[in-house]
Amino acid sequence: MGPERGPDRSHGAGNPRWERSPWGEAGARIPVRPGSYDLTASAEGYRSAKGTVTVAKDGSATLTLDMLPSKADLSGSRIDIKDSVYFETSKAIIKPESFGLLDEVAEILANHPELSRVRIEGHTDDRGGADDNQKLSQARAESVRAYLIGKGIAESRLEAAGFGESRPLVKGSGEPVWSKNRRVDFFIVERSDGAK
Repeated sequence: MGPERGPDRSHGAGNPRWERSPWGEAGARIPVRPGSYDLTASAEGYRSAKGTVTVAKDGSATLTLDMLPSKADLSGSRIDIKDSVYFETSKAIIKPESFGLLDEVAEILANHPELSRVRIEGHTDDRGGADDNQKLSQARAESVRAYLIGKGIAESRLEAAGFGESRPLVKGSGEPVWSKNRRVDFFIVERSDGAK
C-alpha cells in the first residue's frame, strides 16, 4: 500500500499533490515546467530504476520505469545475494550472467558509504584438492573485488578472503550440495556510522 493522500496544499510548481490512480496505486503529482527531468524511483525489494521524462509545452509527458526485483539486499551484517556468482569451471573468471548481480552489490555499496569495510568471501565445494580449492576460492574472491573496484567502489573498502572447502553450508555430495557450497558471500566488517 502506498502513501495516503495528504492534506491539500498550494499546487504551485514543485508542490506535490497526493493522488490515487484508477488502479489503486498512490503517488504524487508534481507540477513542473516544460523541459527534461531525470527521475529515480526506488522501493524496498526492488532495484532502483532511472529514467528521463520530457514534459511538452502542453504539459503532456510519458514515462515508464520498469522496476525489477532485487537480487541483492543489505541485511544486518551482510549483503545477501539471491543468486550465485558464476565463474568459468575451475577458474576465477566471472561469467557475464553474474554481472547484473554484482552491479546490484556495487549499487548497494555506492549508496551506503557508511559500509567502510566489506569482506568478499570465496568458497568452493569439496571436489579437488584442498590446497587447489583454497587458491581457487581466493582468486574468485579477488576477481569479485576487482569487478566492484571497476564499478567505482574504493579498493580500501573491500577485502577478499578465500576459504576453499573449509566452510560448507551443507554436508554431503552431489550437484545440489556442491552448488550450495560453491558461493561468494559479502560480510560487513566495519561501518563508519557505528551501527552493528
